[in-house]
Amino acid sequence: QLQVENKKTRQLSIEVAKNGTLPDGYATGRIDMETNTLSISGPESAVNAVSRAVVDISLDNVTANVEIDATIRLLDADGNEITSSEIRKNVDSVKVTVPILETKEVTISASAIGEPADGYEQTGTVTVSPETVKIAGRAAVLDKISEITIPAEELDLTDATAPVTNTIDIREYLPSDISLADADFDGTVTVSADIEQIRRKTISFDADSVQLLNIPDGWLAEAVSGQNLQLTVRGLQDNLNHVDAGTITPHADLSALIDENGTVTAGEQEVTVKFLLPASVDQVNVVTVQVHLTQLAASNTDAQGAQ
Repeated sequence: QLQVENKKTRQLSIEVAKNGTLPDGYATGRIDMETNTLSISGPESAVNAVSRAVVDISLDNVTANVEIDATIRLLDADGNEITSSEIRKNVDSVKVTVPILETKEVTISASAIGEPADGYEQTGTVTVSPETVKIAGRAAVLDKISEITIPAEELDLTDATAPVTNTIDIREYLPSDISLADADFDGTVTVSADIEQIRRKTISFDADSVQLLNIPDGWLAEAVSGQNLQLTVRGLQDNLNHVDAGTITPHADLSALIDENGTVTAGEQEVTVKFLLPASVDQVNVVTVQVHLTQLAASNTDAQGAQ
């Protein structure tokens, strides 16, 4: 009894099965094959049983490019090799070139453009997650790269009133001869900037705490007692928490009380108070202090000069 079956021809993509582990600091580049397709023919049932066509590459302790003529194996759906003599392949082996590249871990930097909405401000630097990425390439190229920079245009804070986040494919900003070293990493990073509402804080302090600077020669200057002065500052809450009466250092320059003729007027005078504030906060209001000026007697002035 003769069993007759239809003949069938199929085209398969040839896969590369990388076996073994490269040493630390190395990764495979883009694999090149002289052909990446295989034609098989034979009885329909036998051809249908073939699920994949693979070539095996051993990478254990490899530190240089690999070039071999690799035998093509046929596998079924369970990964078992098919060695049926009924199946014919148009080629039995294929030349495979596997570049072996050095790797390097570099930081990812990012910035932002645009101004948040009125009354809001960015809290600080732009953050990137993950912060670093491992890249692969020739040593001469890797030596020139210290970080991967994401353009500021990727994160626009214009009119923002809440944190702004964007997902970016870092592969767009890799040099053409550089690739990602981790095959399991798709290049997606998250870039974000926190936005917070600007707040105000009022700080009360006594006039006695104001340092009087550049008191005119021959004059006694004292802040008028009983004045309760107030300074209002604006900024992000975390920055405002570090500003209080003990850190603002109020001071007044009395040289402004001397007119162009060198004359000083006795009695109470109003002087602007200045402060030592961190750059992260802004002064909102103008603060003045009443200062009482008394001219010293000539003899006292001379005595002070003699001392």
